[in-house]
Amino acid sequence: MARGVFELRCRGGYKRRKAGVQKENPVNERFVFTKPMAHSTEGRFLQIPTLTVGKSVIIRSKSNPALQTSLDFLQACLIPAGFGDYEFVSPDGLQCTVVMIRLKRA
Repeated sequence: MARGVFELRCRGGYKRRKAGVQKENPVNERFVFTKPMAHSTEGRFLQIPTLTVGKSVIIRSKSNPALQTSLDFLQACLIPAGFGDYEFVSPDGLQCTVVMIRLKRA
């Protein structure tokens, strides 16, 4: 694995791979999952997820499930820092990979 890249295996059917200067503050992350996977903007980061493996993924707010969007293969969207806690869902239950970029620290 390249220098500055950290892989974390997590319970719940997904794994995370982070890359950046510091382990605590990565510039990008890679999520591989089949089951719903929780994530957060932590109120500090503008995030850009891109679906790189899989047909589609749903991004849904945990506090208000009506706020959601879906991405098809190689599509990206912007998630504002104020969005808070959300989850990625693979609608067909197949493995998906999402690459997440943190653009700006507030």
